[in-house]
Amino acid sequence: MKTKTVCSTAYVKMYLKLSGINEEELLAGTKLQSSDLEHREFIEVSDHIALMHNLARHASSPAWAATLGSQLNINSHGSLGFAALSAPTLGEALQVMADYHSTRLASFSAELGVEGQRARIVIHLKEGDALYQRWISESVLKILQSLILTIVGDFENHQLSFHFASSAPEYLGELESIFNTGCDFDAEFTGIEFPASWWEMPSSLYDEGSYRSNLSKCLERSALAVDTDSFVHKVECLLKEHFDQAVSLSGSDHGLPDLSYLADTLCLGERTLIRRLASEKSSYKRILARVRQQYAESLLLKGTLSVADVGFVLGYSDPANFNRAFRKWLGMSPALWRRERTVD
Repeated sequence: MKTKTVCSTAYVKMYLKLSGINEEELLAGTKLQSSDLEHREFIEVSDHIALMHNLARHASSPAWAATLGSQLNINSHGSLGFAALSAPTLGEALQVMADYHSTRLASFSAELGVEGQRARIVIHLKEGDALYQRWISESVLKILQSLILTIVGDFENHQLSFHFASSAPEYLGELESIFNTGCDFDAEFTGIEFPASWWEMPSSLYDEGSYRSNLSKCLERSALAVDTDSFVHKVECLLKEHFDQAVSLSGSDHGLPDLSYLADTLCLGERTLIRRLASEKSSYKRILARVRQQYAESLLLKGTLSVADVGFVLGYSDPANFNRAFRKWLGMSPALWRRERTVD
């Protein structure tokens, strides 16, 4: 799916506020006008790269990107930050950041993983020159450090390790002072490692209502960060939003969004939505089946719901219908599929 935008204009406004340089200096060499900051949601990657170089030219310190990351506290990231802060656990907070960071900045991707006693979040830079990638790495890792320590406590910073795939900069000492710990350069990856036991650590800031509300906003905004003609993606986002809410309200009758509901939500006629999906070689039934399968696998592996409850969350009122659908997807019953993957 083609990425259309790279950075929220809300960040550009914060750059102006935090950097101290004037608007003309910040926008030099870009296609942006002052009015764009008021009327546009996003800017393109080429403009963001130019903005970052402008910030570097006028910065008082070569470690300005990490400093900027420390000034962009989690609350400054809008619905993305609020969803992460109000998530139930540290792992789910980091998953929100990994899944929806493109609603604020889309020039990198992120993945989470656990190896032995250590968990990690890895940053993959996708755009820009080496300097731009260095600046993004430093600011993003500083933002993630802030989120982690907000949940586990500042006193645990010594258990974090910071890794950069790039070589050590001349301002290494200043950078390590900002991170308040040593940094590993020429590493195999760019990212943060921390104790795997922290993954399930509950957050004292957890708020179910705020979490679900802001997660929904992230889903809506993620549809804007890709090709606007992709109604397949928009339908996927709406279905995922529905199933996320269904998981949180498991046990209640939540129904299933049908084609008519989705068309109304997208301000289209039902036949028009059918045609739009067909033009992308897809359909409501095909998208629904794919999203249901993804959620079925995830919920079965998580193990907190019975097989019947997983089916109910996914809109199957009759467990037999869920069993038939799952066999069609993966060639075996959901109970057997789960058993084979939890035997170890």
